[in-house]
Amino acid sequence: MRRVLCALRAAGPHQGPLTIRGPTRAYAAAAAAAAAPATLQQQQQQQQQQQYMHGLQHQQQQQQQQQQQQQQQQQHVLSSRARYMLLRRNMKKCTEQQEQRQRQQQQQRAAAAAAAAAAAAERAGTAGASDLQAVSAPLSAAADPAAAAAAAATDPGAAAAAAAAEPEPAAAGGAAAANIGYGAAAAAAAKQVLLLLILDTEQQQQQQQNKWCCCC
Repeated sequence: MRRVLCALRAAGPHQGPLTIRGPTRAYAAAAAAAAAPATLQQQQQQQQQQQYMHGLQHQQQQQQQQQQQQQQQQQHVLSSRARYMLLRRNMKKCTEQQEQRQRQQQQQRAAAAAAAAAAAAERAGTAGASDLQAVSAPLSAAADPAAAAAAAATDPGAAAAAAAAEPEPAAAGGAAAANIGYGAAAAAAAKQVLLLLILDTEQQQQQQQNKWCCCC
C-alpha cells in the first residue's frame, strides 16, 4: 500500500488529499500513472519514425528525379551525337559525289583537248606531207636536168603546163615548213593543256584530302 501511495505521489501533484476507496482502483491509478510516460515516449518515437520515413521518401523522390534528369540528358546527348554523325556522313557523301563529278568533267575536258590536239597534229601532218610532195617534184627536176629535158622533149605541152601550174620551190618549201611548224605548235599547246589539267586535278584532290584531315 505504501508503494502505491509513493507511486501516486511521484506521478504528479494532486488537488486535495488522496482518497483510496479500494485496492483495485489504487492499483489501476498507479498503473495508469506509470504507463503515462511510456505512452508519451511511444508517441514521440512514432512521430520521429514518421518524420524519418517522410524524409526518406522525400530523399528517394529527389533521387528518382535526379536519375530521370540524368537519363533525359544522356538521351539528348546521344540523339544530338547521332544527328551530328548522320549530318557529317551526308556531308561526306555529298562531297565525294561532287569530287567524282569534278573528276569526270576534268577527264572529259582532257579527252576533248587531247582529241583536238591529235586532230590538229594530223591536219598539220597531212598539209606538210602534201606540201613536201609538191616541193619534191621541182627539186627532183632541178637535181636531174637531163631527165627533165627528156620529159619536156617528149611532151612539150604537158611540161609547159606543169611548169606554169607548179609554184616556185622556195615558196612551196616555205609553206610546207609553216604547216609543219603549226602542227608542232598545236601539239605542244595540247600537251601543255593536258599537263595543266592533270596538275589542276592533283591540286584539287590534295586540297580535299587536307580539308578532310583537318575536319577529322
